[in-house]
Amino acid sequence: GQESNHEEDISELPSEQSVGLDGIYVLEDIEVVAFSEEDANSGSIMGDFFGGDTGLSFGSGFSSTMGGERLQRILRPTLGDTLAGQPGVTSSSYSPGTTRPIIRGLDGFRVATQIDGLGTMDLGPESPDHGVAIDPLIAKSIEIHRGPSALRFGSGAIGGAVNTITGIRPTLIPEGNWDATLTTGYNTQGDGKHAKLGAKLAEGLWAFSFFTSQHESGDTSIPGRAWTQEYEDVIQPRTFDGGPIFLSNPTKTLPNSYHDSATYSVGASFGVPDSVEFGLSLTRFDSNQGIPYFYDGTATGRPFGQSHTESELSRIDTDFSYLPQGGWGPFSKLTARLAKGWYDRNEKFEGLNLGDIELDEGTDFTGIAFERDATEARFELHNGDRDSLLHGITGTHFEKSRLHARRFTLQVAGTDDTLLKQETAAYYSTQKLSWEEWSLEFGVRGDFGDVSRTDPGNAFVDERTNTFSQSMSLGWDTARIPGLMRFGAKLTASLTDRAPSAVERYAFWDNESLGNIIIGGDVAAVFLDDIDGPLDNEKAKHIELSFAADWGWGSAILTGYETDFDNFIFLESRPDLGFENTAVYVARDARIRGMEAMTRFSLWESKDLEQKLELELSGDWMESRDLKRRQELPRMPTAKISSMLTYEMPSWDFHLELRRSFGSGSTPLEPIPEFSTSPYTLLNAGATWQPAWADDALTISLRGTNLLNEEIREHTSFRKETSPQPGRGVSVELEWTF
Repeated sequence: GQESNHEEDISELPSEQSVGLDGIYVLEDIEVVAFSEEDANSGSIMGDFFGGDTGLSFGSGFSSTMGGERLQRILRPTLGDTLAGQPGVTSSSYSPGTTRPIIRGLDGFRVATQIDGLGTMDLGPESPDHGVAIDPLIAKSIEIHRGPSALRFGSGAIGGAVNTITGIRPTLIPEGNWDATLTTGYNTQGDGKHAKLGAKLAEGLWAFSFFTSQHESGDTSIPGRAWTQEYEDVIQPRTFDGGPIFLSNPTKTLPNSYHDSATYSVGASFGVPDSVEFGLSLTRFDSNQGIPYFYDGTATGRPFGQSHTESELSRIDTDFSYLPQGGWGPFSKLTARLAKGWYDRNEKFEGLNLGDIELDEGTDFTGIAFERDATEARFELHNGDRDSLLHGITGTHFEKSRLHARRFTLQVAGTDDTLLKQETAAYYSTQKLSWEEWSLEFGVRGDFGDVSRTDPGNAFVDERTNTFSQSMSLGWDTARIPGLMRFGAKLTASLTDRAPSAVERYAFWDNESLGNIIIGGDVAAVFLDDIDGPLDNEKAKHIELSFAADWGWGSAILTGYETDFDNFIFLESRPDLGFENTAVYVARDARIRGMEAMTRFSLWESKDLEQKLELELSGDWMESRDLKRRQELPRMPTAKISSMLTYEMPSWDFHLELRRSFGSGSTPLEPIPEFSTSPYTLLNAGATWQPAWADDALTISLRGTNLLNEEIREHTSFRKETSPQPGRGVSVELEWTF
């Protein structure tokens, strides 16, 4: 089938890159071509609609798009785990079912997480324990944007933007067609099962599609003990019954780490192909997951037990596109998108006894309940095309959200209600000017908004916000250097401005997932002398230099960057507030710098036998600094190197992935020391078989993860000392297309 029109829109962004799957990297602009079966089987990164040997399109740093065979090789149950091996990308991993991508140490509002070009409408940006309400099984391709193109998705997207292209809304096809896909799989980890069913029917002026997926996974197995020795020594996990009762460290199984989720969607399109199209889709995402035990080691009277979260997201998306014959002056296309979403999340506590010791069984309650409704709209004019001197997108962006947080107070057996509202209107433009071997990419964005809080006593606080961000890249791409097919260099500079969110300002609730009370910066200013009134805008100055080369049988890209922040906003553990475990949104001047590298070699290829062997090597390193405390920022990614060896032959595809993480090194010491993480080596392997007799309609995949059964703890996680990653696992998947 064909890809959604969303992909065409985003492929026109100036700074986008594509990492090719069929051969080596080449420095070419991405070009949209007619769909063909050959393109679909080539494994090109952006899905089915790129033709030729697209490879690497040189843009700003490591902006990239993954699809086809490459996406299938790295696909995991969550978006964060799927992208975790890419250069400069890690995963939060607060529990096996809740992960989200972190780019160059930045997450939350600094990484705009999108689905088909609009926000996910969950609480992922607002809260570090919320995963992303996207099932990777629905992904046709996943894009990572940096540089000028990221401004399209938000002024705060300093780290970049991650956009998942789903194809939920089908594309009109003049000649008409239909197809369906059934996928089922099993994983030894947690006795996991998953299934997917999708279908699309297109006939001239209309098209219809539906999709559903299911995931079920029990408690995961781990190589050793759940809690680190450092954590046991410092925290001494215990509960209380007239005196302390010290708890045993769970071994081989991570308690209460189950995860279940389901996605349902239907979509339809109407109109005239390549002229006027209108689309509508309805999507529902449900999730139920356990929170691994977290003991605070203090006699606070907290019950003994376990918690789990229940989440529901419903959304309606509409979109419109118009391609005027002959264009409107410089404009070649008009697009509009509108979405409405409703998100509910409940963190529920279940009291337990400890063996024969009667403690808190029957003490069940909802610790915190979130209700969010959000509306988002985007209107865009596209100018020029890839062959034009100037091409890009200019648009307006509107967002409105209402978050109701209901917190249960155990001590008084009551609830506190907080209402947070946020509205934003923005304008933006991302353009690319090309002449001969040179290119100039630039983007600007201005945001105007309002954030407010209504307290339980109806006290009202309101703040007006406005920001202006800009980014520019100057590139040189030549084929005139002896010994090289292509060589490119690009210098990118950005000045970005982000207003604090309503949650960063006004949060005040107990977060079971993190084991902390979360307090917004404006609220904490009442208690802390080192926070001066309301949080100010977070401003960032970013500089980045990239080099890329293609020498025929191999290619490479190298990037170095530095970002200096005024008022870098982050969660800091603050035991001085007198609560049990407390994390406060604080703002400090900070600096982040790092390097990323990737190279690919064609080790052997036989066109007669239709076989090839390729090796990909990549790595990243970064350092961060809290300039006021003169120490590292908390929960920053560790350095890593990765390799991927792939062997392709008719009907078969094999891959072997090896990744080495070097551990946390030095960690922040104030206000309290941060727990460290150890180095680890991750080995994954997989094989895919498409029987010739099935005419590519049947695909059988076998995959092994963490084959060395290493103890893996992601340093970016709040729960790294209590929630290791799953141990060794083997999965099998069958996909039938008909």
